[in-house]
Amino acid sequence: MLKLIFAVMINELKRLLRVKEVSSVLIIGLVTYFFFYPLPYNNEEVRDVPIAVMDQNKTTMSRELLRMLDATDSLKIVDHVENLGEAKELLKQRKIYGIVVIPFEFEQNILKGRRDAVVFYGDASYVMIYNGAANAVSSVVMATNKKILVDKQIAMGVDPAIAQGNSAPFNPVTVDLFNPQSGYATYIIPPAYVLILNQSMWIGIMLACILSRRSEFDLTWLATPDRSTAQLAFAALAGRYLAYLFYAYFGYWIFMLFAPYWYQLPRLSDILSLAIFGMFFLSAIIFLALAMSSIFKKMDNVFLLMLPFSMIFFFFSGISWPQYLMPDLFLGIARILPSTSAIEGLVHMNQMGASLKEVEFQLMNLAILIVIYGLLAYGVFYRYVLKLKAQPSA
Repeated sequence: MLKLIFAVMINELKRLLRVKEVSSVLIIGLVTYFFFYPLPYNNEEVRDVPIAVMDQNKTTMSRELLRMLDATDSLKIVDHVENLGEAKELLKQRKIYGIVVIPFEFEQNILKGRRDAVVFYGDASYVMIYNGAANAVSSVVMATNKKILVDKQIAMGVDPAIAQGNSAPFNPVTVDLFNPQSGYATYIIPPAYVLILNQSMWIGIMLACILSRRSEFDLTWLATPDRSTAQLAFAALAGRYLAYLFYAYFGYWIFMLFAPYWYQLPRLSDILSLAIFGMFFLSAIIFLALAMSSIFKKMDNVFLLMLPFSMIFFFFSGISWPQYLMPDLFLGIARILPSTSAIEGLVHMNQMGASLKEVEFQLMNLAILIVIYGLLAYGVFYRYVLKLKAQPSA
């Protein structure tokens, strides 16, 4: 039995490298995603967003406000315009992504104690850029408001220290837990890598199964009458599982160990815990792919079905749609996908420092999926071996 399992494993390992359709997904695809997917998020934060300003006041106070805006890391004033039409044209040409308008009598109204407004028009079609620019403008305006209040009180004879306290009785202190830079890369890349690994293994394994049906090896080794159908099915399943697990761990360690160092992402979990959790996750996805391989007769059908479903898996993962907002039905469906528990567990471990004990719910979920999908996969291979024995020479 062990000899047969080993033979199946070695044959599958060789075939995964030899068949270009499979190797392109399991090896080339994973390496390509590793290097190219994070490129848009590499800088973590939006910096030097080009904006135009329309200073209708042209006073010392308005120029100081513009100087403070340009001094922030998030903004860069690239043009001064005289009217909104000129600014809108620059916005349409994507030469700028925001417009700051300082109104007439800005300084005069403030000195008279009247309220005035600094208007920011931002291109909200780029959410990351818009949020970064809008937050920077808001912060500068609030800082300017505070300075004006302090200066007024000091001019009235109030002690500077007391004036500072009066202008801001309390200050909010924000602590960015688990994402010190508040960066988008730290938020999106780790779970996205898990989803990429999930989809790549799923598609790659199903392609491998479709392309190996009734191969010379299967007809020689799995159609032999010397062993029972149950033994042959188990050997075929175990051998392929071990082969795919080897390749899966290859991608898993690239994403879980190498990626955090390469892209300077948080990694708080130890290697042993990652290896154990990875065994549960990868086993679940391998057995699921092996079980589903019987559904597809042609290679093209795998891509036609699986690629559109990638977006559904993305939503169910909780990356863009928080799980506490999901209907109970969707939460239940999400639990039958290995990627859901894998993303939760690995993000908790790598970014939040959780132990295996603290992700035991996700481990139990994956363990249940391993049993269910493992039994289904065994049934698929049992039926496959029966067909081989019935028509060994076809």
